[in-house]
Amino acid sequence: SANRDHETSVYLHVLGEHLSQGVHVFWTGPDIISLHIDAAHIQSISRVLRRKPLLWDNLVANDYDLRRVYCGPYAHRDNEIRDLIAGVLLNPNNEFAANFVPIMTLGEFASHANYSAVQAYETAITKWVPSFRAAEGAQGPTRDDVKLLADSFYLPHELGERGRALLACVTSVVRGASDRAEDAEKLSRICDDIVRLFDRITRMQERDLMFALFPYIWELREESDLLRPFCAWLARGQPRGARFHPETNHLVHTYRGGLVASLQQLVKMHPDGTFSPSEEEQ
Repeated sequence: SANRDHETSVYLHVLGEHLSQGVHVFWTGPDIISLHIDAAHIQSISRVLRRKPLLWDNLVANDYDLRRVYCGPYAHRDNEIRDLIAGVLLNPNNEFAANFVPIMTLGEFASHANYSAVQAYETAITKWVPSFRAAEGAQGPTRDDVKLLADSFYLPHELGERGRALLACVTSVVRGASDRAEDAEKLSRICDDIVRLFDRITRMQERDLMFALFPYIWELREESDLLRPFCAWLARGQPRGARFHPETNHLVHTYRGGLVASLQQLVKMHPDGTFSPSEEEQ
């Protein structure tokens, strides 16, 4: 998107007026990485550009954040926009092998008037499973494993079902909810699933896919290895100001270490997009 307030953009109006009608104009939606793209927005920009925009969709692009990958469905685009645009170009994950679900569901969006992202996602997960076959004699990832993977690395603005469940359990325990002991037990089971996913991923025959996903699953497992004992410790009740000493290999400077991590710890980002000094620095 060249300008959030596209209707008053002199640049866009001049472009639309003077650019040959034989030339397409790329448009990313209301934002560079748009959460929603609806029919009203497309109609509005079409009036400004005097043509149907060619949608350059950055929904699953991950070149701006090398710690994230997106295995969720093509979602949050009104079905009605198909007839209002000149086409869709989906900017993919850097890791080619990680794009199976986004590309397959985009195809469903393009060809079905009653497209459902939820249904298309479940179908794509099932069709992706054979790519995870293991070497002879080993147990490879099951459909449940692949669903856990995709739910954990879903879309930029949201988590899938099992990713939300993991976050909810940790949030409950950390914030001292009344049922935090129960949630700590749920978390332990989810962590078991993550460890099993990691182990099975390493046994895959398709090594390109394995290496594409490995860094992300490794980081998820590292966090789960810490969160399981940490949340169990919290659930037992701790005095204010107590600190947890892990028995795992989460060492200072090697775990969550480096310059970038140190800088990020100094500045807190809030849900509304604003920033402030982290609590320990205030």
